[in-house]
Amino acid sequence: MEGIADAVATMVPDIAVITEQWKEKNNILDKIRQKSARNYEYCRNGPQEKWWDGDILYRADLFEVLDDGVMDWGSNRGLSWAVLKHRASGKQLMVYGAHPVCCGNEHIHLQNAVDFSEHAKGMVEKYPDTPIIIMGDFNALEDWKSTQLYKGATVENDGKHFSLDFKFRDSFRDTNSYSVDATTHSSGARLDYIFAENGNQRQTPIDEGFRTMSSWIWRQAPGGSDHYPILAEFEIL
Repeated sequence: MEGIADAVATMVPDIAVITEQWKEKNNILDKIRQKSARNYEYCRNGPQEKWWDGDILYRADLFEVLDDGVMDWGSNRGLSWAVLKHRASGKQLMVYGAHPVCCGNEHIHLQNAVDFSEHAKGMVEKYPDTPIIIMGDFNALEDWKSTQLYKGATVENDGKHFSLDFKFRDSFRDTNSYSVDATTHSSGARLDYIFAENGNQRQTPIDEGFRTMSSWIWRQAPGGSDHYPILAEFEIL
């Protein structure tokens, strides 16, 4: 708990996704508030702490929650989601916190991505000009089919074709070449991503979206996790 709070207090993110939190969640939040001197809050609607998911943490002084919940993603996993409104600018964004099952289960990961896309389609009908960002521990390598699917590719697996209604950019690769080490796990693998949407690439384009200003991986973060935090700075268009 102390390590998570120290990491958040050091980086002071506007929005974060933290996975694998259960009964200790509120204690972690208290420590984050104490150490950061910021008014952090979690999105709390929906079946919290029922499945393994990615809890969405945000600065309540900067954002207002318009809508949020947790979707059953199957295999004892949940997909957290929220629509946030930036208080100063009035701009809205849709945030998803992901934590699908562990590595090697690409058939599940692919279906997870499709189910996410279907959920996002419904949310876009309600919030049509709101760009989407999905982030967390995806338990998939950069060249795996599910990762490519989020980035806009149509992929085939076991004779079935998969595609999404949305196309996302890998924030880390937006500002770092493929020669830069992207390891986010102590095993030497990359499993964690921040996927941001550029709205003009929707089937019905919108002006809104995200421009990646910088992105980096913090391998010396406190807390002793086997995952390293990945961070990104965006401009909301």
